[in-house]
Amino acid sequence: MILGAQDTMNWHSYVVGLVTGVPVYGVGKYLLDALLQNNQERKKEERAAAKALSNATVDLQYAVWAFASLHQPGVAWPARDLHEAEQKTIAQIDAALKLFRQDFDLPDSLGRVVLKETRRINLELLNLKAFSLTGQFDEMQQSAADIESACERIRDAAKVHLYGIWRRIRQKLGV
Repeated sequence: MILGAQDTMNWHSYVVGLVTGVPVYGVGKYLLDALLQNNQERKKEERAAAKALSNATVDLQYAVWAFASLHQPGVAWPARDLHEAEQKTIAQIDAALKLFRQDFDLPDSLGRVVLKETRRINLELLNLKAFSLTGQFDEMQQSAADIESACERIRDAAKVHLYGIWRRIRQKLGV
């Protein structure tokens, strides 16, 4: 059976009526197109937010390990150089954390993970700074590793929104 233009228009009206709960006659195709356009824009915003968060986690991870490497035992630093290097890496950490504090339109699943892991990151950053003051290098490395793990969990949660093809493949495989 081949559908004509009128039948197609009625089908669009029927679908829009199901989606919105309001029966629409004659302009259903245009409303359906508008709904799909809004959905595509929302997905694009979510993808941009997930990408920005992923990049911020990489920057944070590198800055944290740079900060931890400044306090290696057996390495002598002039006090002025150490202070300048610390200030530089702390500025990099703050710049990366600033992206975590921005108001993104995140999907619920990603938003929950980001909130939970940001709390862990903040706690471990406090530990990292405290351990640097007391010279506890092993504990600094452990804090840096915990921050790295939190960043990886955020990237894993964002990966679903960045790479839509993986989501579709998983759905087809039933994983």
